[in-house]
Amino acid sequence: MLSVTMAQLSGGNLIHDVGYMESGLTCSYEMIVLTDELVGNDSQPNKGIEVSPATLLVEEIDKVGPGGHYLDADSTLKNFASFGTRGC
Repeated sequence: MLSVTMAQLSGGNLIHDVGYMESGLTCSYEMIVLTDELVGNDSQPNKGIEVSPATLLVEEIDKVGPGGHYLDADSTLKNFASFGTRGC
């Protein structure tokens, strides 16, 4: 996992020895599948975080105020589906 993460964060476009175990003496098909999942999930930090008035929702924060909650806010329902599909 750490080698995949470091390769992704350093901007590498090739992750070598996927599925190798015991310094390449053994190949595991299960490890290939698991590493493929890691590669797909680790690409999210490189995409960054969108910062705009639409994502900050400063007006909504002011409207809810301290001690309030956002569960019944219109923006929560509107943005819930779009945030959930960003690969988190």
